[in-house]
Amino acid sequence: MPFADAADVSARLRGVILDGRRIRVICEPEVKRPLMRKALLLEARRMREKTKAFRRKGVRIDSGTRLFVTPEDLAMKLAKRAENKSVVDGFCGLGGNAIAFARCGCRVNAIEIDRRTLGMAAHNAAVYGVSIQFRIGNIVEIISEMSGDLLWLDPPWGELTRRPCVFDELPGLEAILKKLKPGAFKQIWIKLPPTIDTATLPDCCFEPVFGEGQGDRHRIKFIWARIK
Repeated sequence: MPFADAADVSARLRGVILDGRRIRVICEPEVKRPLMRKALLLEARRMREKTKAFRRKGVRIDSGTRLFVTPEDLAMKLAKRAENKSVVDGFCGLGGNAIAFARCGCRVNAIEIDRRTLGMAAHNAAVYGVSIQFRIGNIVEIISEMSGDLLWLDPPWGELTRRPCVFDELPGLEAILKKLKPGAFKQIWIKLPPTIDTATLPDCCFEPVFGEGQGDRHRIKFIWARIK
C-alpha cells in the first residue's frame, strides 16, 4: 500500500471504537510524520461535511443536544420501516426521530424529561407540519402505563461515544425493559452508540447505520438494535 493511502487509513480510523473494541492501526514501515499530519488535516476537513441533523430552516437546536439528534435522512430511513404504526419515543430530545415517524404516518407519543428541550421539539414538529403528542416526564417512571406497536429508545449517550461501553451503562434502558408490561409493545428498537459491546445485549438483532454526508458516509453513526 502506498504511504499516502496508509496515512489516510490511519487518519480515518484514529479513535474509532467498534463493538466495544478500540481499533489500532500499525503501519510497517512507519508513515512519516509530515504525511500523517497531512492525512489528519484532510480527514478533519472531510468531517465538516456530516449528515445534517435537520434539513429545514427554522428549527431550534442547541449545542447540548445537537450531538445526539438522529440526522434527518437516517431517521427517515428507520421511520419508513415503521410506517403507520403507533410509536412511543421514550427519549424525544429535539424530536428528530419523532418527527420522522410522524412524517411516515405513525401516531407518535413523544416523552422528554427536560421542559426546554421538549419545547424545542414541539417547535421543530411545527416546522415540519406534523402532529405529535408530546409529554413531559421520565420514561422510566411512566413506561409501565404505556403501550403501542413500537417502542423507540434513544437514550443520551454522553461520554460513551468516546470509549468502549456496555449495555447497563446506558441511562435508563435496563430499568425501562424491566418495567415493561408483557405484550405492551410488538417491537422494541434501540439506538446505540457504535462503541457498545453488542455481546452485552442478548436476544437482539443489530444493524449498523452509516452517515450519508461527505465526511461521515463511511462511518457508523449508530447501531440499530431490535429486541427479538
